[in-house]
Amino acid sequence: MARPAKEINGDQVRKLSMYQCTLAEIASVMDCSVRTLERRFSKEIAAGREQGKATLRRKQWDLAIAGDRAM
Repeated sequence: MARPAKEINGDQVRKLSMYQCTLAEIASVMDCSVRTLERRFSKEIAAGREQGKATLRRKQWDLAIAGDRAM
């Protein structure tokens, strides 16, 4: 008999991915294996990573437009 599926919040996985957390870090927070994340949440992880990159670029753009010389 198979073990019941662990309850994992997909929104939280996406948010952690948005902050560019590694799979190992997300797995530790969610108390599951990296393999479980890869198997069940690959779409959420990919979407979170892309959303995080877009957010960072938007912030960088805003700073550059505001005259921040480092940007």
